[in-house]
Amino acid sequence: MKNTPIHETFVDSQSTNIYVRTAGNPEANEVLIILHGGPGLSHRYLHDLEQLATSDLLVVSYDQRASGLSSRSAQPENDFAPSTYVQDLDAVRQAVAGQKRVHLLGHSWGGYVAMVYAITYPEYVGSLLLVESVPPSTADWQAGMQRCQQRVQELQQKGIIAKELSTTDKLEYLQQIIPAYVYSPEMLSGIAGNTFEINPEAEPKTWNAIGNYDLREQLTRITPPVLILFGANDPFGTPWAEATRDAFLHAKTTLEIIPQCGHFPWVEQSETFYRSVHDFLHQDS
Repeated sequence: MKNTPIHETFVDSQSTNIYVRTAGNPEANEVLIILHGGPGLSHRYLHDLEQLATSDLLVVSYDQRASGLSSRSAQPENDFAPSTYVQDLDAVRQAVAGQKRVHLLGHSWGGYVAMVYAITYPEYVGSLLLVESVPPSTADWQAGMQRCQQRVQELQQKGIIAKELSTTDKLEYLQQIIPAYVYSPEMLSGIAGNTFEINPEAEPKTWNAIGNYDLREQLTRITPPVLILFGANDPFGTPWAEATRDAFLHAKTTLEIIPQCGHFPWVEQSETFYRSVHDFLHQDS
């Protein structure tokens, strides 16, 4: 959509201010809300997804609590509970879509927020798009983290990732290990390091507030259609995607494993990514 109109605002939620950015026609019939990864990253690395906006599809991004341009005032650990993330998303949904159903696209950690929201407010979810999403249980998540760590160590042995990684600067650490997240180092030029920003306090507080989790039984009751996109070379491994697919027993679920692709399919395999998302969103039109 050429000359896509951009609007920025803030939405009040749970004693904090959430930064919201919309791309496209605010009167569009369909709304797609994008949930960034982290916890603690901002939405900026997902700006390219605004090209999904059309005259009939409003694309919405927002910075989750204590991230990006949203309020970063000191918050206790219980302010990072799953229910709080859900209420933040619902405040955004009400602000941009009123009482309409919305499509939710969750990348990585954002997939967890999308799934919990769909469990809590199924009446407001038109579909779920889970892109390189974390899986629905702690056991699967931990196994994926171990696979990612193994990938990092392999690349350290090859001299692609530094042997000494930052232990004090979370953003520097993330930038150091980014080669593990892509299929080919050539893709790194398309993943601008300056689009990543992080609040290092959000991640530990969020995971501590969540604790051990298992969404599988609750996800069996989800009925809106689900698209799962996952890179064949994602460092966390395709078992994450398979576990997610298997949890949606009563939803029409499509799992697409994208060859030669890591954690950022809209950069690494953009043609496949955008075609799959477009076809999914327009499957009934």
